[in-house]
Amino acid sequence: MNILSKLLTKKNIEILELISEGDFSLREIAEKLSCSPGKVHQAIQIFKQNSLVITERMKNKIFIKPNRKNAIYQKI
Repeated sequence: MNILSKLLTKKNIEILELISEGDFSLREIAEKLSCSPGKVHQAIQIFKQNSLVITERMKNKIFIKPNRKNAIYQKI
């Protein structure tokens, strides 16, 4: 499986669309998209490997936001 097919699944695109609207925690993303936190975590890991997202810790939560400077993100 190539990198684009891992990045551009239907659910991953939904996740990217959601985080483009604002910063969300992993659980918030899972709740809003009605999917498991495990699936969101898996997608976030793929995004992080490709520098599509930035994570930021605030107290006991990790917030995910898009890396708008990434060339791939800009084309999506």
